Amino acid sequence: MDGLRKDGILIPLMADISKTIASGALMLTVIFRDMSATRRAEADLLALVHDRDLQLQKVVAANRAKSQFLATMSHELRTPLNAIIGFSSLIENETFGPIRNQKYKGYIHDIHNSGRHLLSLINDILDLSRIESSKYDLEIRPIDPVDVMTEAAARLEPMVLEKAVAMVMPDAIPGCGVLGDSRAVLQILLNLIGNAVKFVGKGGRIQLQVQRRPEDGTVALVVSDNGRGIPADQLPSLGQPFVQAQNAHTRDQGGSGLGLAISKSLAKGMNGNVEVESEFGVGTTVRLVLPGTVFQR
Repeated sequence: MDGLRKDGILIPLMADISKTIASGALMLTVIFRDMSATRRAEADLLALVHDRDLQLQKVVAANRAKSQFLATMSHELRTPLNAIIGFSSLIENETFGPIRNQKYKGYIHDIHNSGRHLLSLINDILDLSRIESSKYDLEIRPIDPVDVMTEAAARLEPMVLEKAVAMVMPDAIPGCGVLGDSRAVLQILLNLIGNAVKFVGKGGRIQLQVQRRPEDGTVALVVSDNGRGIPADQLPSLGQPFVQAQNAHTRDQGGSGLGLAISKSLAKGMNGNVEVESEFGVGTTVRLVLPGTVFQR
């Protein structure tokens, strides 16, 4: 209820009423509490909640606009890039006649490779924007982890041979499967193994493993290397878009820093996650952890 103070100002009151019978007489006791401070606190809290909701709406709208902008720009860039790659390939292969000046041949080779690199980055940006906007459809089904790791390693074989990297393949585990989208799992493994090959150094060693985790029913697809490793202070930021471990070696390798971010987002969409362990100067181990299941051929 509201109460009127002596100065004529209305204030909110809380009334506690108790009843007592003494010597056959009914007695009522009313205790009033001034609720002004409580009302002010409630009003301040409501204002904070309203402000938070407004800020959240702005963040969501900004993120949606960013994803739409990236998707639109990526599509617009891919059209001329495909033309650059296609025509430079025709010239490089001398389809319509020989290139008489060898300098031009070297330049067109650089144009072709640069176009393919840019297209790869644009595809990564498109993938990330689709994942963030929940437009990356996943078909979850049982998968043989050894099969998909073998396929990923086979696709990266030219890169492995070029750097003379020793690749140790995983042992088969009868009946051991994971629940995931085969395309997404393959994309994650291509990112993880590709990073290992890129940063392990010439003549390095990479080991692929499949590990059951009976304690929580998951299965880990493990990629280990004996490369330079990642400094401990940089590990927490890995997996954020456009973030790479920074040292002289990684700067020479290039890249957008999107691979691990995409991998973590895809793993999350399959109820899994990506774990990274590294010791600078010793090597790095990355695990794709997914729900386990029984896989029968």
